[in-house]
Amino acid sequence: MVRKWFTSFLRKPKTAADEKNAGLWVYDLADRPLGFNRDPRQVSSWTETFDLTTAVVRWSPDSSQLLVDSPLEARLYNIGKLNDFQIITPTIDDVLSQWQDEEKN
Repeated sequence: MVRKWFTSFLRKPKTAADEKNAGLWVYDLADRPLGFNRDPRQVSSWTETFDLTTAVVRWSPDSSQLLVDSPLEARLYNIGKLNDFQIITPTIDDVLSQWQDEEKN
């Protein structure tokens, strides 16, 4: 299994004009010397109905998805596209179990 290295970060809006750039972002850290990495990519827009500030973020074993687990809802994001997610609250334990099995192999 090929594992890419990413990091994620949260940008909170400071003003109404800043809301476009607010949300969950990822930064690719793989295969490039420091200073030559790709630009960060936005995965999720900021929304008042889904509190990213209290969420726990987990990477999939192949680094293609982010599981964002907030107190009210769990979302599985595909990192290639903005706001491309599924609500997986009822099946979060199954997803985590599957990821653990993938990491063992």
